[in-house]
Amino acid sequence: VLQGVQKVVVVSDLSLPGVRDSLRILSHIREVAPEMDVKVVANQVDRTRFDGLPASEFERGVAAKIDRKIPFDPKAVGNANKQGRREINNLNKAIVSYRP
Repeated sequence: VLQGVQKVVVVSDLSLPGVRDSLRILSHIREVAPEMDVKVVANQVDRTRFDGLPASEFERGVAAKIDRKIPFDPKAVGNANKQGRREINNLNKAIVSYRP
């Protein structure tokens, strides 16, 4: 399945099931394609009333660093949907952070 793929992006929230599923995917990729360029993206970061893990605990659980963090901003997503756009140009709380 990974033949011809150059980069893989694993997207997850910072929940325990997210750790479990991300670890399973990352372990499989490391086993079958150890040279693969893999990026980890944390979605819905900084959600209020969310019983997720701190980013450091997530990283320890999946044995990988988070490359990007997407903030939880339902207002921006709702506005993008109303305007018929797929992307969000102006996030209210933060710009998607990036770790090179």
